[in-house]
Amino acid sequence: EYLLSLENIFVNGERDNRKPDADLLVESMEQREALAEANSLEEIHALVTGNEKNIQVTLATLEKNFAQKNSEAAAMATMRLRYLEKFADEI
Repeated sequence: EYLLSLENIFVNGERDNRKPDADLLVESMEQREALAEANSLEEIHALVTGNEKNIQVTLATLEKNFAQKNSEAAAMATMRLRYLEKFADEI
């Protein structure tokens, strides 16, 4: 977030000038629904494992975006990472 702020791109804060796209919001809602509907430890474990994988993929994407100086894509990846980390806390 700090690196993005150097380019006047703000996410996940009071001065946001970038908002999550609809796909990210839908993904987030679907994850929470899956958690609410989980009936076993195995189902919860699968959600944890899937979320951990998504976090790793998003971190790699974020690294690539910064290396390519693609700030807009980095902003989207940063927001996705925040949503994934919040979901991890909820599990």
